[in-house]
Amino acid sequence: MKLFQSLSMTKRFNLLNAALVLLTALCVGFIVAYALLTRQFEARQDYNQALADLLAETSEYAVYTHQNALLESQLARLKDLPGLAYIMVLDAEGRTLAELKLGPALLSSDQADKASLSINFWRWWVVSGGQGFNEITQAISSKGFLDEEALFLSAEAKPKVIGQVRIAMNLAYFESILINTFVLALAVVLVILVFSVAVSLMMTARITSPLKQLGAAAHEVIEGQLTPI
Repeated sequence: MKLFQSLSMTKRFNLLNAALVLLTALCVGFIVAYALLTRQFEARQDYNQALADLLAETSEYAVYTHQNALLESQLARLKDLPGLAYIMVLDAEGRTLAELKLGPALLSSDQADKASLSINFWRWWVVSGGQGFNEITQAISSKGFLDEEALFLSAEAKPKVIGQVRIAMNLAYFESILINTFVLALAVVLVILVFSVAVSLMMTARITSPLKQLGAAAHEVIEGQLTPI
């Protein structure tokens, strides 16, 4: 406190402006990061849901006829999709018919106790109400294979669940999203800081310049110099 009081008026004003600018920039950066993460999570979750729906629809015949090799070849075509941890096709009893593992899945709350900083941030994000990545489960329904009347007489099919598709996100994909988002938010904060500090310094100079002139004039009057100003 004494150090602050010992500073000149110009330096005090600059420090207060810098503190306000820094606080504002950090708040804006946090809002930007939160908004970007929310949008990316929602978009990725919608993408995974659409993929699960498509797999459930195209796997109906293979699941009904127990053609596991056909299911494996179907999943193998998805190995180059980024951000997936695993894709599984199961029967109605929960037995795995086909599986494609691409990377580590997101850890559960119990498993994340000794995890990295990004996972701890993930846990805070989900608890605070942020959109998160969850395992998506989509039922595989047979609309006609189990109903001969529907097959041959064009009667209304009676859907029956014969299996399910499960999709989970890759942990590395989440970490890359987190890093990229924070880098972008940091860039926004730095831009705001540079621009705001420059404007603040210019305003401070314009405000304190007349005060400096008044102070110099008062000092001259005290010393007996009464030249009109």
